[in-house]
Amino acid sequence: MESKIKIYLDNCVYNRPFDDLTKIKISLEADATMSHSAAVMQKGIQVLLNHLGVLDTELFIATLLKEPQDYTAWAKEYFDRYDSETFFNEAVQYDKNHPVAVV
Repeated sequence: MESKIKIYLDNCVYNRPFDDLTKIKISLEADATMSHSAAVMQKGIQVLLNHLGVLDTELFIATLLKEPQDYTAWAKEYFDRYDSETFFNEAVQYDKNHPVAVV
């Protein structure tokens, strides 16, 4: 039987690798954060390669690096079109259609 778990990571977790790594707990949390980030990046690159191919993936990444955008402004513009009930309902539906599995 497959078990499912959802993990909440707030933005502070991404600062963990810059904390005092001489403390065991902080060091373990930093290692976990870095492993998770590397896995997400690897999966993201694989999705891009599968859908765009090598050349267009390279062009996409080069464009992102050359033309940085303000994610906060983009997110505000994108999510402002949703009222809270619609956003909640779509999030619940997405969660049902995309269960998280830990192996």
